[in-house]
Amino acid sequence: MIEGAGGALVPVTRQVLFADVFARWQVPVIVVCATGLGTISHSLTALESLRARGVPVHGVAFVGPANDDNMATIGDLGRVRVLGRLPVLDRLNRDSLSAAMQAAFRAEDFA
Repeated sequence: MIEGAGGALVPVTRQVLFADVFARWQVPVIVVCATGLGTISHSLTALESLRARGVPVHGVAFVGPANDDNMATIGDLGRVRVLGRLPVLDRLNRDSLSAAMQAAFRAEDFA
């Protein structure tokens, strides 16, 4: 697993962005998106910047409260598979995260 903390256009150095690294590696990426205000623009910008560099996009996964319209809009306009949504967890630990992941996502979508 590779983590690009902060977004596709976050600099790794002053000359290289995470999107550039992903393009070099040519590994399929999953864009993790918030569900709230501002997510449509941020998510579509990330998808566009990755695709402009030839990065294969496997799908998008959401984190946050339910917002079906934002999720569907990003899926449709971004021409990307929506993998699911991880809700905000009252208690975050190994067991609660594992249960939430199993409930929110299908393992075969990540193969």
